[in-house]
Amino acid sequence: MPRVIVTLNGETVFDRQLSPGSYSIGRKEANDIHLQDASVSGTHARLVVGADTVVDDLCSTNGTLLNGEQVDRAVLTNGDLLGVGQYEIKYFSDGDPRAQAPEATPREVPALKPRQAVRPGKAQDAAAYAYMEVLEGGEADERIVLDKPFTAVGKIGVRVAVITKGPRGYGIRPVSGDQEPVRVNGEVLGIRMRSLSDGDRVELAGMVMVFHHAPDKKVSA
Repeated sequence: MPRVIVTLNGETVFDRQLSPGSYSIGRKEANDIHLQDASVSGTHARLVVGADTVVDDLCSTNGTLLNGEQVDRAVLTNGDLLGVGQYEIKYFSDGDPRAQAPEATPREVPALKPRQAVRPGKAQDAAAYAYMEVLEGGEADERIVLDKPFTAVGKIGVRVAVITKGPRGYGIRPVSGDQEPVRVNGEVLGIRMRSLSDGDRVELAGMVMVFHHAPDKKVSA
């Protein structure tokens, strides 16, 4: 039986086995998978479980990601990772050992936690890494290492964007807050994903950051 595990900032908030049928995902309480955050649309997406498991984006504001790529409709395979707002949804197909565990009781989604900053002195194991260098609005010499499929940046309640790591590289899109726009190299970012290139300057929530991508290097002391 297929299974999905929903995480927020690395913490599991929902774990459920899926019988054949349709499962709605969204911010409204009536959804089968209820995600409480402004980055998620009221009815954001849908999983349809049958001979295959299909994900449909339901014209959400911020889109639905599959392994870092925005999709409208796609068939899921074992190990696929969905991005819905600031949440990650890991999909396990029938036959995966982890999918045979007893069904867990869904828990209420906790409030969003601030992301952890990474200092330059902390070495990373990623063979190809990228990071945001914070120039203004953060602590001195702050770097945010982008070694996960989704990394939230910004300030909660003001403006938050998600940086995604996918097969085609890195991208950024706003997910919550509307008090001020997100700018990349001085241009206002819309609701769609924008790819990032080494040296791009990102401004949001009073923060100024520069994107660095060095495939052949690691963060070192």
